[in-house]
Amino acid sequence: MHPEDFYLPAHTTLFRAITRLRNRQSPVDLLTVMEELRSHQELDGIGGPLFLTELTANIASGAHIRYHAAIVKEKAHMRRIIRMAAELWHQAHDPAEDPDELLEDWEKQVTEWSTGLSGTASLPLPDVLKHTIQKAAQAEEIRKSGKQVAIPTGLKNLDKALAGGWHAPDLIILGARPSMGKTQLALFFAKAAAQAGKPVLIVSEEIADTQLAGRYLLEDERIHPSHLRSGQMTPEEWNAMDETAGRLWELPIWIAAGHDIRYLHNIRSEARRLKRKGNLELLIVDHLGLTKTGQKFQNRYQEIGHITGELKNLAKELDIAVLLLSQLSRPAKGTGIRMPQLEDLRESGDIEQDADMVLIIHKPDYYDPAAIDSKGVP
Repeated sequence: MHPEDFYLPAHTTLFRAITRLRNRQSPVDLLTVMEELRSHQELDGIGGPLFLTELTANIASGAHIRYHAAIVKEKAHMRRIIRMAAELWHQAHDPAEDPDELLEDWEKQVTEWSTGLSGTASLPLPDVLKHTIQKAAQAEEIRKSGKQVAIPTGLKNLDKALAGGWHAPDLIILGARPSMGKTQLALFFAKAAAQAGKPVLIVSEEIADTQLAGRYLLEDERIHPSHLRSGQMTPEEWNAMDETAGRLWELPIWIAAGHDIRYLHNIRSEARRLKRKGNLELLIVDHLGLTKTGQKFQNRYQEIGHITGELKNLAKELDIAVLLLSQLSRPAKGTGIRMPQLEDLRESGDIEQDADMVLIIHKPDYYDPAAIDSKGVP
């Protein structure tokens, strides 16, 4: 309950007085509340002792206090919906408003309100410390129950280096040159997370959802890729596909691969929708180079910076980890193949500033078959 949940200003003032008493661990009764209001010069403003006497006279028992509080909360929610709807109505009549931005802003307000994740208000340090301690206690309870605290990557050495795996609200960049297997590795990460019970949203801006699902099915070596595409599956391959699909069936993985999903506001909208339902802990976006904002920028460099900044904000807003795939520039002609560096990220700049971590795939053997010692290590 919050003071603003009450309709009458007198009830708001009264609730604040009771809250102050509770915070001091003082008893709460008619006399203590009356004295608290008097000490803050609020008693006369709500109607004096007579108002308190009449109010308490109408309460026969505190046995149904939770039910009464639920009614107050419900009515407060309805009033807020009315206010938000009225504001949306007025904005929708403004010809200068952009419909997509208006809908996204509305959805963000609803998400922040319904999940309590609004970041618009500052908090005193004791409240932040309390929240931090609570999160640590929750993490310990999760660990003791045998569940994963972090989101596992599926690679033991990487999990060890990352203190168990991906953590919210990190923005992780996975970079690689073309044909290095970014998407396949991202699918591996998604499957590992889902197998640990961590819901995943894969945003695929280049590959169709059926193609992604097909890659999961083709992990079974009994299924020949060309047979799957050409419709020449043997009975044995159909049986293998049924078995593989059965193992994948219950994994909490969502795939968004429609044409419009490449727009940033649609990515955020779908992520918020799944988060409201409790079905999102890891967002994978494939890939940065295809993501659009629908807004005008002086150059693509600025747009990329806006995208990475907004995805980092989304990670904090929803308390999720975001894995963003990004291509590395091809080596210049005539130059030898070298270990990729941060500056090789295409249209970089703000990418390194916004990212909490940058991982780069490098396969020396792809360019030089003699380079076997470090073969295929991501």
